Amino acid sequence: MPDVDEVTVAEPTEAGAGAGVEVIVVDDVAPADGGGIRYEVHRLRDLDRPQRIIAALLGLVLVLAPLLAFARFAPGYTVAGDPAVMALRARDVGTDRTPLLGQSSTASAYVKNADYQVNHLGPVHYYLLAPAVRLLGTAHGMLVVSVLIVGSSLLVAAWAIFRQLGRRAGVLAVVVLTAITFTIGAASMVQPLNSVIAGYPLLCSMVLVWCLFCRDVRLLPVAVAFISFTAQQHLSVVPLVVAGLGVGLAGGAVWSWRAGDWADRGWRRGLVRWSALAVAVGLVLWAAPLYQQFTHKPGNLTAAWRFAGAEGRERMGMDAAVRQVVHVLGLPSILYRTSVDGNDLLASVSWVQVVTAGLVLLAVGGLTVLWRRSHPRRAAMAVLVATLVAMGMLTGSSQPPGFSAGRLDFYHWIWPLLLFVLVMLGLGLAELLERVRVPLPWSSRLQRPLRLAVVPLAVVVGAVPALINPSLDRWSNTAEAAGSPIDDKYIDELADAAMIRHDELQWPLVVLSRGQFLFDGFDTALAIELESRGVEVKVSRILDRNVDPFRLAERDTVRSGLVLVVQGTTPRRAPPGELIANIDTESGFDWDAYDELVDQFETVDRIRFDPKYLDTLPEGDKVMLLQLGSLKPEEFGEMLHSPEHLETLLESHVLEPKFDPDLVHRVLDTLPENPRVFRLKLYVLNRPQILAEAGPLELGK
Repeated sequence: MPDVDEVTVAEPTEAGAGAGVEVIVVDDVAPADGGGIRYEVHRLRDLDRPQRIIAALLGLVLVLAPLLAFARFAPGYTVAGDPAVMALRARDVGTDRTPLLGQSSTASAYVKNADYQVNHLGPVHYYLLAPAVRLLGTAHGMLVVSVLIVGSSLLVAAWAIFRQLGRRAGVLAVVVLTAITFTIGAASMVQPLNSVIAGYPLLCSMVLVWCLFCRDVRLLPVAVAFISFTAQQHLSVVPLVVAGLGVGLAGGAVWSWRAGDWADRGWRRGLVRWSALAVAVGLVLWAAPLYQQFTHKPGNLTAAWRFAGAEGRERMGMDAAVRQVVHVLGLPSILYRTSVDGNDLLASVSWVQVVTAGLVLLAVGGLTVLWRRSHPRRAAMAVLVATLVAMGMLTGSSQPPGFSAGRLDFYHWIWPLLLFVLVMLGLGLAELLERVRVPLPWSSRLQRPLRLAVVPLAVVVGAVPALINPSLDRWSNTAEAAGSPIDDKYIDELADAAMIRHDELQWPLVVLSRGQFLFDGFDTALAIELESRGVEVKVSRILDRNVDPFRLAERDTVRSGLVLVVQGTTPRRAPPGELIANIDTESGFDWDAYDELVDQFETVDRIRFDPKYLDTLPEGDKVMLLQLGSLKPEEFGEMLHSPEHLETLLESHVLEPKFDPDLVHRVLDTLPENPRVFRLKLYVLNRPQILAEAGPLELGK
């Protein structure tokens, strides 16, 4: 491929710079006076063999991280919690229960007196999951689809930048994208949860929007596909993708008019053809949500609009939004950190961060002015930077405070923002170095070796983080962060125990749980496993907004039940029925010491500390002890799994309860690296027993 300084201006071609079957724009060149002159383009098949090898290496570097993430999590992966609910919906695809909407949203919970339920906008993700789940099994099917979505998003984003700006920008994009995958962590590349899976497609969507701004109309269908998928995943990204699409289409239309494209009959024919295909793609992807909108009252799109305009919602405010932008653009950079979450973006900012963020924005503005005529496509990136900053602040300020504010998957906009900014700064720095270099007798001899070294260096810079990332000990690399809170061998053991009693059980069978965390969903994981073995399974009516009514247990029709007790959290009471499985998830843990310790703590209604001792503590330590003192007895079991809490109890002056410190030491000494340990006990209940055990929220009244 020729270098940037070898680019020549070509005669006008159909549909602008995107003309041809598959093309790469070497670099953008300013239109000549009078407009209508396009850009030199090169077909992929024109690349020589070394260039093909380079392109393949860079592509491999991009997909290396998701492939390694799959290799890390596939063994032992269990689909539980919200992903398990998604798996149930995916299994409904192709039946009379085919979903028309996405996951149930908690949006209405943030609106006072809301009398409507809001779902995320579309079911395309379910449709993608359905064949994979059936062919590969639930766990591996969902992981494969996640890797394909993430990998394709990364490849298309890098290719689109390469297509518009050439080799130098493409290599820069690969380096930045690999830095982003490292920072977010391995779990994000396999986690099927809708709020997480939207991240990389959103990044790719914003790159494609920039391509539309640059008049590359051939990418309209691809852009509509990525934008539609992204918008259907989570309500929090809808304002950004809608605004981004509007900016891309409006900017591209204005630029084409000023360049004289509209006077070109061939260009107009190409525009009509690609626009028609894009509309067809959009109608296919939005057919189900539109059908639901017109056949239900209120339709989900109406409910989502009512939520967007609802008053009285709690919001974090503009101050929080400004801090988010400063943390993203200022120094030290969030890239290559091993621990980043939403709380990091909400923390207070230093004057260094404020100044450096301001300098970054000034540099972007200066480059935009510098490139306005010489490199307009580079300059157009600034429009997307401005759009992302504005819409990121809008969504960031309207984010409700609380648990969700600390989730990194509610801040997906920061990654395309970083990509555009760093590519612009990288290109600007390269141009500066070329302008200020001192001519030396031997400098020309080094130019070619240095150019040849750029790609291998980019491969190393991209590949090394991907290779070391899975071995790093951090939350974003854990199975729990990937949506698998328990190893699949335990779910298999529970299912085996139930299948042994297959002939004694009556159908339909309901699976309930006791003592699990809110988002664990072990019972749903067991239900899916049993269904895959041919058992007619129903789930608790607590999931009535998340699954088809067909799957919900009915008090009048349920014939028997399985109750899964997660012991080590709460409660520890055994339900009626027969115990058919008792599994320790951590065989080396001293359960005897733990049980005795829990019994000692459950003799009181709350933990009491010596007030005189509390008065001597720093405020932070005092608050922690007061929080322990506010725990309810049913929460003691989980507290006694925490090394931090156990050590605090040993060091503090506890008045009540009286407990044996030796038991605390025994528990501490046998806690695994992941201190979350529990027993799984499975009980089988006949109809009278399950009716007596289940509450009205589980089986109805």
